[in-house]
Amino acid sequence: MKTRTELIYLKSVGSYLNQKKGIIYPALVNNEPDLDCPIYLKGDEVSREWYSALSAGDMHHVNLVDILRL
Repeated sequence: MKTRTELIYLKSVGSYLNQKKGIIYPALVNNEPDLDCPIYLKGDEVSREWYSALSAGDMHHVNLVDILRL
């Protein structure tokens, strides 16, 4: 099970990011990650609108996913 400490909250899109695995989880109404609904950054599972809505700071965290995989 994922712990919340492994996840970074992306406020601009209301999602949590696991940088090590490149997975995002939508935030529930109670601001907890929905761990039953993983969305993979790879494989075009994320819409262009989601990327467009990212703040500069949140985009930085998402961009680090590729760097961390090297």
